[in-house]
Amino acid sequence: MLTVKFYHTHKGVQMKTVGLLLAVALFAVFAQSISAQSKYDSRNIKMKVAGTSTLHDWECPVNKAYVKADLTINNNEIQSINSVWMDAEVKSIKSGKDGMDEKIYDTFDADKNPKITFQFTKTKSIEKNGDVWNITVSGNMTMGGTTMPVDLVVKAKMLPNGDVEISGTKKLKMTTFKMDPPSAMLGVVKSGDDVTISFTVDLKKL
Repeated sequence: MLTVKFYHTHKGVQMKTVGLLLAVALFAVFAQSISAQSKYDSRNIKMKVAGTSTLHDWECPVNKAYVKADLTINNNEIQSINSVWMDAEVKSIKSGKDGMDEKIYDTFDADKNPKITFQFTKTKSIEKNGDVWNITVSGNMTMGGTTMPVDLVVKAKMLPNGDVEISGTKKLKMTTFKMDPPSAMLGVVKSGDDVTISFTVDLKKL
């Protein structure tokens, strides 16, 4: 009886040991995956909106914008984009001319629609070329109170301090977002329908 009892106990210890080792291995893999997925916040951001008019081309900086993201990065290699959120304050768009600024704010109906936003929905592609990643993402952009699906093509690279620099441009039509291009001088001067939003943002790890 003693021999049989010892044999079963020893076997049980072996099984428990194997189970413990498997649990530790699985936890290590899970922990590595979690540690690679990190949240990032905008450290520096430059954004501008540009367009045309019947008189001349125009370009306006956006002085208040914010980006946050959730990225998976391993050994300085960008592996996946998990989420991105961007917003920009309409009334921080400044042309340097009060009259034009007011026309822009009226076009957005800025009191009711104070922000331009982009909400990531999925990653379409990530391709590395040298030290730059070419990334295409899909998401929903809201301007002037109208939300539309858009694709953004951006370039990303790792900076020496661990930040991630992301830059891109997106051409949009105001009428797609049910916005009338602004005009002045009783319609003599009118902005074109196309506008281009361009940005460069440094994301820091939180």
